[in-house]
Amino acid sequence: MSSVTLYNKWRSRTFADPADHPLVGQDHVTRTLRNAVAGNQIAHAYLFCGPRGTGKTSAARILARAVNCRRGLRGEPCNDCENCRALLSGRQLDLLIEIDGASNRGVDDVRQLRERIMQRPGGADLTGRYKVYIIDEVHMLTQEAFNALLKSLEEPPPHVIFILATTDPQKVPPTVASRCQRLDFRPIALETLVGHLHHIAEVEGVHVEPAALELLARAAAGGARDAISLLDQALAYAGAAPAARGAAGARITASQVQAMLGLTDFGAVCGLLDCLVERSLPSALQLVQEVVARGSDLRQFTRQVLDFLRAAMLIQSGAGALLNVDEETRDAIAERARRLALDDTVRLIKLFSQAEQGLKSPAAQPQLPLELAVVEALLVQTSPPGPLSIPMERGNEGDGRTGGRWPGARMAEGSGATGREVVATPNVAAMPAPMETTTAPTETLGTPPDDDTPWPAESPIETRELPENRPVPVPAGEWPSQRRTAATESRHDHGVPAAPAPRATASVSQTRQAPRATVTLDMVQRRWPAFLQIVKAHSRMIEALLRDDRFAKPIDVVDGNVVVLQFRLQVHYNKVQDVSNQIAVQKALGKALGVTCKVRCVLAEEGDLGAERSQTPALNDDPVVVKAQRIWGAKVLSPEDVAAIDRLPEVPLSSIVNEKE
Repeated sequence: MSSVTLYNKWRSRTFADPADHPLVGQDHVTRTLRNAVAGNQIAHAYLFCGPRGTGKTSAARILARAVNCRRGLRGEPCNDCENCRALLSGRQLDLLIEIDGASNRGVDDVRQLRERIMQRPGGADLTGRYKVYIIDEVHMLTQEAFNALLKSLEEPPPHVIFILATTDPQKVPPTVASRCQRLDFRPIALETLVGHLHHIAEVEGVHVEPAALELLARAAAGGARDAISLLDQALAYAGAAPAARGAAGARITASQVQAMLGLTDFGAVCGLLDCLVERSLPSALQLVQEVVARGSDLRQFTRQVLDFLRAAMLIQSGAGALLNVDEETRDAIAERARRLALDDTVRLIKLFSQAEQGLKSPAAQPQLPLELAVVEALLVQTSPPGPLSIPMERGNEGDGRTGGRWPGARMAEGSGATGREVVATPNVAAMPAPMETTTAPTETLGTPPDDDTPWPAESPIETRELPENRPVPVPAGEWPSQRRTAATESRHDHGVPAAPAPRATASVSQTRQAPRATVTLDMVQRRWPAFLQIVKAHSRMIEALLRDDRFAKPIDVVDGNVVVLQFRLQVHYNKVQDVSNQIAVQKALGKALGVTCKVRCVLAEEGDLGAERSQTPALNDDPVVVKAQRIWGAKVLSPEDVAAIDRLPEVPLSSIVNEKE
């Protein structure tokens, strides 16, 4: 005798009869259908929508038996009369016709259906009231088939009921959906699935640990069929054969379910989060390698990490009541949530979500997307812990440190009365080497190191006098290769001595408050092509003059986020200084860098004219200039020629006209 799969054995047979396999977790659907049958208010067409395994086909079959039950329209089928037994065994093909929409999707199939629905149900021992047509996966029908079905669906014969079932209702044309009574099947709640699995295991004579039941229900993702199929698989994995069920050895443990599903134990997930919180990159990568070596499913492990981070986000957001976990798991999540900031948790969720998508595609190193997520998570400095991720400054604790702030930053001394700016040059030997990343810069500048981390030594400090209302002097010549400007911070009470500046630097800025993020000239130069593509959408002319470094180029970054643009010609300077153009340039630059930026435009000084003259012969190679010379006999004027023309006396136009006459 062939065995019956567990989900077929436990398929729902009634709407809500607890003694005869009721429909699980769809109370809103069962109540509607029971009342419709009992009150003889049966619609001519239904549209059942919902995820897989939530009971759409089972509900359609129950409805077919309920409307054809010989004991009358009582809301529930009796499952004992001749019609009910025939429909349960699949022998009565004239009362219930199931059509697979995926394989019978053409207009010819619908045409045959239209011919068959005109025949009334009949036969020697047949007393059914309705012919019920169930079209499963109806969204797979072609547009022509839907159009052919419209008339029959709108005005079917009185003895016909259509039930359309689909997992993708968006693909059903509105003209079809509007002719049906729509019922949405929802994913089944976790507690309901756990209780249903416990009932099945109890009846089958198998003891299943509560933790194992919860793992099976979570893996089913709200589908009763998937949950029962996984339970059937767990019975086979644990060796709980039907003959051995009910014996003392028929037992399923949580560890067996974890091994069957390829799950990683909860301790490994907590360990990875501990490594991320403690910013221990080698330990995090080693843990990922251990997960791979154990043969665990990396996608499933990444989903477990995402579930953990989601729970931490809910706790940090004050919505911990939404979690459906035991007390021990909640305490473990809350402990790590207190050590992370909310914005860092959100960033980790995004990174591991991308890793989970990347793990779908086959690769030579399948763990690479997960390792990249771990490395990228630790490359970016995290925010300090706190429910709202508010940056916390360390005070002057009297331990010789610089007030708990990062060393090597430019600081403004005083509130403007002295007009002096103090610049601390970074001590490169004492600071760790920066790690280059390909991600856009963020506005999170990092947190001070822990108490046990040695601070870099104090750096020599430059002071400069700041004349008021003086334009920013701009260096002439080629692009600087490297020019880094540290973030500006207010420094009032730390007693830093001022040393005389050995020489004037290239840029002088007025005393300003600390910017939110630091942008370097090297960063601007690397992202300049991307910036040009963005600004091109606003104005092709602005993009053209900014693309040619003979006329405009970035030459410095001041105050952390103010990009200084140097222009050779007054007309170009005036064009970009226009309000609309300047706003567009600032927005495009901020979008390219990922940080809010400002733009300051300056003209080249007199000393830069020599460089401009040296570039004049290059105009002879310009294709537009060459074409003008060939067509009109034009020539390129030097600055001396232009000056000589300007010195010529003005001649009235009337005298020229009179002379020609």
